[in-house]
Amino acid sequence: MRNSFLILSFALVCLLAVGCDQPAATNSGGQADTHSHADHDHDHAEHGHDEESHDDHGHAGHGAMVEEMGPNRGHIVRLTPTDYMAEWRHYKGNNVIRVYVLNAEKDTVAVDASVTVKSESGKSKETFELAPEDADAEGKTGVYMLDEQGLAMAMNLGVTISFEIDGKTYEGKVPPHKPHHH
Repeated sequence: MRNSFLILSFALVCLLAVGCDQPAATNSGGQADTHSHADHDHDHAEHGHDEESHDDHGHAGHGAMVEEMGPNRGHIVRLTPTDYMAEWRHYKGNNVIRVYVLNAEKDTVAVDASVTVKSESGKSKETFELAPEDADAEGKTGVYMLDEQGLAMAMNLGVTISFEIDGKTYEGKVPPHKPHHH
């Protein structure tokens, strides 16, 4: 009985001491802000990723590297000319890369395109052709994909994404970055 009391007392002291070694932050109204990173009040899906991938990279308010996230939980790539933009996503546990065609409002738009990704570094600069996914009867889709280890590795080393739509070429660069999956 005495050991149980000592263990319970020790646990209670430890519980009360947690967080006491740091001064409380204050919010804009001068009130103490007592929430921690572990219990902050937003859903990570709002940022375009889940809790599992949260610490893989920084984003506004939580880390040093800020990347613009897209509606499909991937990374935005600005294209030139600016009629379209792209969003690329790599999935955890496999080599699938999906590239979404987006309009200025970041809505996925169906187009009939030829989509290529060219590696920027490495001994052999490779070009990867992405296949349309779930194209309609006219061959239009907003999603292009490839399941290829070489492409998955190249995406981390820096690539150029090119779309040819109605005879016009749109290009954007993905800079080298730390590997992570979404």
